[in-house]
Amino acid sequence: MGDGKYAIPTTFNCFRCGKMWGDGPDIGSSGLCIECFAEWAKIKMPCFGVETYVSKKHCSLHKYCKEYYEFKQNLSGRFTESSRD
Repeated sequence: MGDGKYAIPTTFNCFRCGKMWGDGPDIGSSGLCIECFAEWAKIKMPCFGVETYVSKKHCSLHKYCKEYYEFKQNLSGRFTESSRD
């Protein structure tokens, strides 16, 4: 423990909308859920989370854009278990 390799699972509370996510005990940790972050990001970058732009690595939000796009796909059920590998 303490070497930074393992994070203690916890539940987070979105400080904007109140949704909870994560695993583990609710110890009062808070953050911005992916949906609220996407709302903010779409103001700065209207293409945020759009399939066509996910691969544009020159964007400072690329990492989060890709994560949000994959999150939306998982929710929609478009990916099968085998295609997520």
